[in-house]
Amino acid sequence: MHSVSIFYIDTEHNSFEEAFRKYFDSLDPERKARIQKAKSRKVKEELLYAGVLLQTVLKEKGLDIGKITRREAGKPYFEGSEDVFFNISHSGRFAALALSDEDIGFDIQKPVSVNESLIKRIASESEIIEKRELINNNFQLFWAIKESYAKYTGKGIGTDFVNLSFEPEDGKIKYFENGCLRAYGSVINAFDGYGAVLCAGEAFKTDTIKEIIL
Repeated sequence: MHSVSIFYIDTEHNSFEEAFRKYFDSLDPERKARIQKAKSRKVKEELLYAGVLLQTVLKEKGLDIGKITRREAGKPYFEGSEDVFFNISHSGRFAALALSDEDIGFDIQKPVSVNESLIKRIASESEIIEKRELINNNFQLFWAIKESYAKYTGKGIGTDFVNLSFEPEDGKIKYFENGCLRAYGSVINAFDGYGAVLCAGEAFKTDTIKEIIL
């Protein structure tokens, strides 16, 4: 069974201005350009903290951030590294990074109100009925479950969400696409009311959940 480590930054425990002054110049050119082009402060914060988190954790692990590239669908990976996989997600006050020795998908969603139009786009009619309690009471978790699978496969918005179903049991999740078992997931209860979910092709364990203070 492979293991996954999660590292995160809580923006409420850090100063954006201080983080910007300390880390901006050390970020890769692409990320710096995206931060500069971003129109809203919120987007700038998300891009900065995600970049700083990735840079900090990789340096701690002795990994070279310069080897990160993207697959055709846009999912990032380490070029030439067969045993290092990562996925980043940010929402609300958190930026988080999942690091593993197997391919993974990780998504975090801030507390949100039920969005009926989004539900119809990502859930089948039977799922809307069968999982109505989860949808009504914890929509951010429902959404994170779906998104984590899309990030695992790398298909993103190209995922056929309606034909993607899942079965939760004691914090664990089994994912089915067109009725076939495709992946396994785990709910991460470390983000104060947020929905956070890890997804991988095989069963796994989470061995580290660590906050990074800048």
